Amino acid sequence: MTTTAGPDPQRVHKPDDLAAELGLLSARAARGTGRSRVSLAELTRRLGLPASSKSTVHSYVTGKTMVPAEVLDAIVIALGASPGEQREWADAWYRVSASRAPRKALKSPVNTLIGADPDFTGRDDELETLTEQVITRGAAVLAIDGMAGIGKTTLAVELAHRLAARFPDGQLFIDLQANTDEELDPAHALARLLAMLNKTPAQRPATAAEWGEVWRATLGGRGVLVVLDNAASTEQVEHLLPGSTNSLVLVTSRRRLDGLRVRGAVSHSVDILPHPAAVSLFTTVGRKGEDPAVIDQIVRLCGGLPLAIRLVAAALAARPSWTAADMAEELADEQTRLRAMRAENKSVRAAFELSYRRLAEPEQVVFRRLGLHVPGDLGLPVAVALSGCGNAPGRDALDKLVEYSFVKEVGRHRYRLHDLMRQFARECVAETDPRPERKRATARALDYYLHAALSAHATLMPYRPIKDEVVVLPDLAREFADEQAAVEWCDLELDNLLSCRGMAAEFDLQSYIWRVPRAIAHFLGLRAGIDDAGNQYGLGLSLATISSDQRAVADMTARIGDVNNAHGNHAAAIDGYLGARELYLRLGDPVAAADMLNRAGIGHRMNGRYTAALERHSQALTEHSGLDDAFGAAESHYLIAMVHRVTGAYPAALDNHRQAIDLYGRLGYALGEARSIANIGVIHRLLGDYEAAHSQYQRALVIYRGTGDQRGVGNTLNNMASALELAGHPERALPLLDEAMSIFSAIRNPGGVADVLRVTARLKTRAGAFAEAESELLEALDIYRATRASFGTAGVLTQLASVVRRAGRPGDALTYATESLEWYRDEVSSRGGQVNALIEAAHCLLDTGEHDAACEHASAAEALCVDLGSSTANALATLLDRLGARPPDGGNPVVAD
Repeated sequence: MTTTAGPDPQRVHKPDDLAAELGLLSARAARGTGRSRVSLAELTRRLGLPASSKSTVHSYVTGKTMVPAEVLDAIVIALGASPGEQREWADAWYRVSASRAPRKALKSPVNTLIGADPDFTGRDDELETLTEQVITRGAAVLAIDGMAGIGKTTLAVELAHRLAARFPDGQLFIDLQANTDEELDPAHALARLLAMLNKTPAQRPATAAEWGEVWRATLGGRGVLVVLDNAASTEQVEHLLPGSTNSLVLVTSRRRLDGLRVRGAVSHSVDILPHPAAVSLFTTVGRKGEDPAVIDQIVRLCGGLPLAIRLVAAALAARPSWTAADMAEELADEQTRLRAMRAENKSVRAAFELSYRRLAEPEQVVFRRLGLHVPGDLGLPVAVALSGCGNAPGRDALDKLVEYSFVKEVGRHRYRLHDLMRQFARECVAETDPRPERKRATARALDYYLHAALSAHATLMPYRPIKDEVVVLPDLAREFADEQAAVEWCDLELDNLLSCRGMAAEFDLQSYIWRVPRAIAHFLGLRAGIDDAGNQYGLGLSLATISSDQRAVADMTARIGDVNNAHGNHAAAIDGYLGARELYLRLGDPVAAADMLNRAGIGHRMNGRYTAALERHSQALTEHSGLDDAFGAAESHYLIAMVHRVTGAYPAALDNHRQAIDLYGRLGYALGEARSIANIGVIHRLLGDYEAAHSQYQRALVIYRGTGDQRGVGNTLNNMASALELAGHPERALPLLDEAMSIFSAIRNPGGVADVLRVTARLKTRAGAFAEAESELLEALDIYRATRASFGTAGVLTQLASVVRRAGRPGDALTYATESLEWYRDEVSSRGGQVNALIEAAHCLLDTGEHDAACEHASAAEALCVDLGSSTANALATLLDRLGARPPDGGNPVVAD
C-alpha cells in the first residue's frame, strides 16, 4: 500500500507545485468530515468572501492565476496551517513569484558578502523581526541605523547570509565609506557593483543617474541581495537601489535615513546589547576563567557597546600580565576609559571621531557641551543653555545629533547620551573649549535649573517665596500653569536637580550648591524625599558660612533640622530650628522666625513631648496672627490639631483642623485643605466611624489628584484602605493598596512603600495568613532601616511582634516587642510607642507563662499613660482583662497613639 505524503510547502517552486500542495493541505483539513478535501464553497466562506467569489478562489488554488501573498496567507490559515507552516507557505509564495519573473539568469551568480561573525550573539529577536519583514511583508529595502560600534554591519551581514538562498542570482557587499574622510560617490559605487557582475558599459555613463539605469537594466528583475554598508545619506544610496521587488537591499548607516523611509523602506534602529548577551560576547572573545563579577563590571563600563566589548576583551587577552580587575580599574577611570578601548588600529574613540568630524560647527558645539552635563536624560532648554545658542538653532542641532546617532531622543525634546559617547563629548569639550567658556556654559545650565526650580516653588508654595533671583535668556524662562505642571517638571528633572552639586563643584560655582537644594526642598517634602538632598545641606551650610550669606546659613540650618527630624534626631532638629529662628530675627524676617517655632513643635511632637509641642505651636500662632500671616496661622492650627490627635483630644483636633481649612480656603491653598481634610478622616477612623473617615478621604483624594501631589494621593489611598480593613471590607481595600504601591514606587518614596506593606500585612493577618503578613512586615522593616526611619522601624517591630505571636511563636514575638520598646525609648523617645510595645511584650510573656513579668510590663504601660490619650485604650484594657487586673473604677486606661 502506498501512502500519500502530507502537504509540504518546501516542495513548492513553481505554480503547479503550489496548486498540488494546496490540494494536499485542503485534504488534510477535511479529515473526519467525510469529504476528500474542503469544498470550494466552504473555503470561500472561511475566507469571508461572497459565494460569487468561488471562481476567483478556484483560479488561485489551481494555479491558473498567481495568488497574491496576503490571499495565500488567508487561504492557508483557513485550511488550518500552524504558525510555523504559515511562514513556510509565505516562503513558498516568494519562490513561485520569483520563478514567474521574466529574467535571464546570470552566467555565474556572484557572492561578495564578507563572512558572518562567528561570535554573533544577542540579536536573535531582531533577526527574526527583520526576516519576517522580508519574507511575509515583501520588504525590498531595509535601512539599519545606529551609533558607531553598535553592530549594524554585523547584524546586516548575518541577516544577508541567512537570506542568501532566497536570492540565487547573487549576493553583493559594498562599503560606501561614509565613516572615512572620502565617502564613495554613487557613480563609483555603481561602477564597482557592475564590475562585481562582470558588466562593463559599452559607453561610460556620465552621471550617477545614468549609471543607475545601467545597474537596473543589468539586474533586469533578477533576485539579488545587496548590502550597502556605511551609507552617508539617502542621496548616496538612491541610485543604487535595484528597483525590483525580487531583490533585497540592506543599508547600514550611522545616520537615520528618513528619505529611504519616505520611499517605502523599512527602518530598524540598533540598540546596545542586552546585558547577558554582552557578557557572553566578552567571554567568547576574551580570556576564559575570569571572575564573573569583574567581567560583569567591565561589560557595564563598556555600556553594552559591541565594539567596546570586543576591543576590551581583545586587549585583555593580549596582556597576560593583566588581571580582569586591572582592566576594570582602567575602565573605571573616566580619564583612561576610551583610551583603553583599542586594539591595533581600531578604537572606540576613533570611530566616534570620524562621525564627529562630519558634523557642522553648530552641531559640534551642542554635542560637546552636552558632555558638561551629568549622566542621564536632559531636556532641550538645558542643551540650549549649555551651547549658548537660541532655542530654534539648538533644537535644529539636536535633531541632527539624533539623526546621526550621537544622541538618543527618549521623549519629546528629551535626550540621552550613551555613557561612552558622553565621555567622548567631555574629552572634546575639554580639548576645544577653554575652561572659562566651559564654566560659563555650566553656569547657564545651572541658572536654567535654578530659575525653573524657583518658579516651581513659587507655584507650589506662593506663601513662602524663596529670596533668590536668577536671570536666564527669555527662551529659557520657565513658568508653570498650575501645581500639577510644577510637580511633573520637578519629578522629571529630580535626578538632574540633585546632580547640580557635581556640575557646580567642577567649576567652583559654589552658590548653586545651596541655592538649588533650597529651591527644591518643598517639593522634596511633598515626595518625602528629604534624604535625597540631606547630604547637600551640610555642604551648603559650610559654603554659605564661608561666603557670609546669612540668609543661606539660616535656610540651610532649617533644612538640616528637617533631616534630623526625619531621622529621629529630634533634639538636634529643635536646636537647629531655634538657631535658625535667631538668624531670621536678626535678618528682620519675623515670618520665617515664627515658622521655626512650628518646625520645633513638630520635633517635640515626634519626640513624644506633646505639652512642649503645643506651647511652640501656640506661640507660633500668636506671632503669625500678629503679623496678619494667614498662611502661618493656618499651619499653626494644623499642627496644633496634629498634637491633639495623637493625644486623643479629638474635639480640639477637629476644631483646629476646621480653622486651618477655613484659612487655607481663603488663601486658595488646596494642598493645605487636603491635608487637614485627610487628617479629619484619620480622626474619624480612630473614633471607629469608618464611613465618615472614608468620606473625608475621598474629598482629600480629589484635591490631591487635581494638584498632582502623588505623595498625598498615595497616603490617602493607604488610609482609605486601612479604614476599609478596619470596617471589615478587605476586598475593597486591596485595589487601593495596589494603586498606592504603584504610586510610591513610581515617585521613589520608600517610606510610602513600607507604609503600604504594613496595611497589606494587616489584611493578611485578618485572613489568618500570618506567614505572608510576616514577610510583608520584614520587607517594610528593611526599608525603614535602610532609610533611617526611626518611627517606622519602631512601629513595624511592634506589628511584627503581634503577627508572630498570633502565629504561635511568642518567643520570637517577644524579641520583636523588646527591640521595638528599645527603639521607642532610646531612638525616638515616644511614650505612646513605648506603651504599645509594652502591651505587646506583656501578651508575649503571658503566652510563655511568665505572668509576673507580664504584670510588670502592664504596670509600666499604665505609668506612661499620664497626660496621654489614645485610641489604643482598648488594647491596654484587653491586656488587663487577661491579667485579671482591670483598674478599680472599671474604666479604661488612656494610652498614647
